[in-house]
Amino acid sequence: MWAAEHGHRHTVEMLLSVGKADIDVEAKDTHGRTPLILAAVCRHTSVVKVLLSVGKANVEAKDKHGLTALINAAAHGRADTVEVLLNIGKANVEAKDKDGMTALMWAEKFSCTDVTLMLYEYNGRNMQK
Repeated sequence: MWAAEHGHRHTVEMLLSVGKADIDVEAKDTHGRTPLILAAVCRHTSVVKVLLSVGKANVEAKDKHGLTALINAAAHGRADTVEVLLNIGKANVEAKDKDGMTALMWAEKFSCTDVTLMLYEYNGRNMQK
């Protein structure tokens, strides 16, 4: 958990490759945040990639407030991380927190223009399919 939160990608990779059976990528801290959520909030996009691809982290895991990694990243304006969560993690852009707010709503609330535009574009592409 600490390695993910502090952006130590190589440590995360090593832990996942050496001790796959012993590493719980879904472990939660006292706020219900998984390593993926912590890495997303702290803008450690390389760690997010590792957790999704090597660790097979659950991209839809929620913290105590019902926030997913995507919602957290969007609310903090982490456009690079949002892109990875959508494209590699296939995060559900329509996921809602306990108050019924989506990643797009959070991005708009905090005036995260890049993320807001990205989510609108992503929604538009998916609606055309």
